Amino acid sequence: MLKVKEIEPKFGKLEDKKYICVIDLELTCWDDKEHTHQDMEIIEIGIAYCNLQYKILDEIEIFVKPWHNPILSDYCKELTHIKQEDVDNSKNLCVSVSQLMEKLPDPKEFIFASWGNDPIWLQKELEKKCYKNCNNGKWHGYTEFDPRFINIKLCDKIKNNKKRGLKKTLRSYGIEQIQPAHRALPDALSTALLAKEMKLDVFDCMISNDKTFRQKETKRMNGIVDKFVKKSGFEKEKTTKLMKYVDYDFMKAQNIFQLFK
Repeated sequence: MLKVKEIEPKFGKLEDKKYICVIDLELTCWDDKEHTHQDMEIIEIGIAYCNLQYKILDEIEIFVKPWHNPILSDYCKELTHIKQEDVDNSKNLCVSVSQLMEKLPDPKEFIFASWGNDPIWLQKELEKKCYKNCNNGKWHGYTEFDPRFINIKLCDKIKNNKKRGLKKTLRSYGIEQIQPAHRALPDALSTALLAKEMKLDVFDCMISNDKTFRQKETKRMNGIVDKFVKKSGFEKEKTTKLMKYVDYDFMKAQNIFQLFK
């Protein structure tokens, strides 16, 4: 995961963004206790490609063949109306996202928006399946996207001081949900209409960063400190100062520790 200070040099300033891509994912699902949240995989990606005022410029939809559970459950097919042949005739995540990115502008020019944490889920699944399984540490024709994104669900929760679903939120703004629900593209289009009505802009991503990216970065750094304390027996307070000095590079910290041991 990129550090906060690395984002802007790699993906540009927020004020330079030209587009907002409202994304929605559909995942494998089951109506049983045998499968957990970790078993879920992306099976469909929908994007409403918009300008900064959320005027829809293009509609993009692509199916994805699951890696671990390629056979959809009856519950999943009934909920999403996605057919087994839809995923059977599609490519795996690495190829599908590479094809998807060919239809989008340079990652420096756009920022994702979503109802929830869909961009985080997409990034994690890409890291797990594509980055670790490819040659020479390169993606399959695909590079990282900007980790900053607009969490519209979180923006609504902060604005209205209540947590609610997409359907209820749309209704509260007088917006009719595009059907069918629980399909990636219709849900992305509905979410784009909602963001337009809420008058959200690219700087609303800072809410998401504060609540997600920065929290994860803090958790990562605390984990490195705890690991070093456990391995070396060094005091936690001094370890924290040491890690800040070496920018949380575990090996550098270990080398310095050995010098003064």
